[in-house]
This record gives sequence, structure tokens and C-alpha cells, in this order.
Amino acid sequence: MKKYLLIIFLFFCDRCFAQITFIKEYPIGNVSGIGYSIDTTSDNNFILSGQSFYPRPTLMKLNSLGNILWAKHYELSSSGNIKAHQTYDGGYILSGGGINSRFGLAKTDSIGSVLWEKSYQASSYDLFFDLKQTNDSGFILCGTTGTPFVDLDLYIVKTNSIGDTL
Repeated sequence: MKKYLLIIFLFFCDRCFAQITFIKEYPIGNVSGIGYSIDTTSDNNFILSGQSFYPRPTLMKLNSLGNILWAKHYELSSSGNIKAHQTYDGGYILSGGGINSRFGLAKTDSIGSVLWEKSYQASSYDLFFDLKQTNDSGFILCGTTGTPFVDLDLYIVKTNSIGDTL
């Protein structure tokens, strides 16, 4: 009997101690919004990227409990599928794209102020899916370009540390 109780306890043990730390909603002004990515930062906080339906790219830094430390809304050329990551220097890189929008890249400082912005347009439909900082402190972005539902191609952009293509 003790053997069966131990097996039952071990089976449910991981479920007994799991806890939700927080569940929060983050309104973006008085309009609806979409969250696209979240990443951890070097100070054990979070960086959240999204957009309002203006569309305006949004970047929020959250503490470990999900409270907003700062939030920035941008007037950037990219308008959809905004992704963000922390860079080696403690700032942030964000990118996006969409229908009739350029495939864009923006670099911010550690409090979200834009330092520079670049755009890369291959067609009237450029949609960005991911970005990473490379070992040489440049950036690599990937996505798709072309005509939706007709002819789409993989799109990769490699830049140097200030967003210029190589």
C-alpha cells in the first residue's frame, strides 16, 4: 500500500507545486493591441513587443512580477509582427513588416529611445518573422517577401551594427 501511495504522490508532485506567478493585461492606450514577442533581459526582467491597431509598434519593459517599468510607442516604418531582443550593449533591437510596409529594423538604448532606424523593402509585402544579434554585433533578420497567396520567397537581411546591409 505504501508503494502505491508513493507512486501516486510522485505522479502528482509536480502538479502540486506549480504556481502561476502573474497573469496581466497591458492596454495600449484606448485601442486594441497585439503582443508579438517576449524575451528575458540581462537584469532578469522582460521585454515585450507588440503593436496597437493604429498601427504603432510598442515596446514595454516589465519587471519580474510583470509590472511595467517603461513603455514606448513608436512611429516606425514597420507596422506589423514586431519582434524585440536585448542587444549586447543593453539596448534593444526591434523589427517588423507587413502589407505595404517596409521590412524595418530599429535600435534603441536601454530605456527604449530610438537611436537609429533602417528599412529594407523588396516588395509591397514584406513580413518579418525573427531577428538575432550576430557575434560581430550586427543583425540577421528573416521573413518573407513577394505577393501573398501567389509567389512568396524567403527573405534574409544581414546588417552591420548600425543596420547597414553588407
